[in-house]
Amino acid sequence: MNRKRICLTMAALLLFALTLNACGKKAEPETTQPVTEPAATTQAALEELGLTTWSLSASTWSSPNGATIHLTAEPTRHADGDSASFVVRLEDEEIANVPCTWENGNYVAEADLNAADGYCYYVVLTGADGSTAEVAVNTPANPIEENYINMQSALEAYCSLTLGESSLTDGKLVITSGAATVQAPRIADAGQEIGCSKATLVLTLDGQEIATKELTMAPGDTARSYECALDDVSFDLPSTLGAEQKLTLRLDAELSNGQQLTDEGVTWYYQDGTLANAVG
Repeated sequence: MNRKRICLTMAALLLFALTLNACGKKAEPETTQPVTEPAATTQAALEELGLTTWSLSASTWSSPNGATIHLTAEPTRHADGDSASFVVRLEDEEIANVPCTWENGNYVAEADLNAADGYCYYVVLTGADGSTAEVAVNTPANPIEENYINMQSALEAYCSLTLGESSLTDGKLVITSGAATVQAPRIADAGQEIGCSKATLVLTLDGQEIATKELTMAPGDTARSYECALDDVSFDLPSTLGAEQKLTLRLDAELSNGQQLTDEGVTWYYQDGTLANAVG
């Protein structure tokens, strides 16, 4: 009986010791690998550098020696750090490189250019990561405004008088073939239309005006040009016309901006009852 009691006591002590040992252990915390989320990539950064739309306009100077060209260009993307430059070249020489400003969703810049023919216009885009792209916005190969490419020709204004057949008949100078042409500048400020408001043939004798004839000018074949055929024009000549006196017929024109143009077409000398053509 004592042996059984001793065994039961020892079993109880062993169970109690095991319980104490289990309670004394601390629970090990679970560990996980840290997760790093990728940096957010904006849609603008995913798109390639380029332009969606662009336009050019011009502001004229007080003289026809040049003009200011204005650029407005909408990019396909614009992220922080992106930039652009307005570049103008002439025969592979860089004439202007103007940093663009960012205004209302567009790159904006302007370049002052002297009158010349053969300009090429580009926008050079630079991404924040250093990537670049060049977009041709107006070149001879892909023009949107040829007048800005050939600026010198487009800024010129002139008038021209060309005579074919003329004769002295019954005391009159008779012109049976010829043409009067007026060319207004093809580059003007935005909203400004420059045209021919008046064209007049002026006949002088030894430098003195003796007769005029106003012409009716019609639109010509090119932009802002005007022409008039001279196939039935005559002027009365003084009965006192003497030997070696000089007759000159010139064309005077006035543009709508007030610019005056002139061209001396033909000069004759009176000899033995006829007119000798001195200058063609």
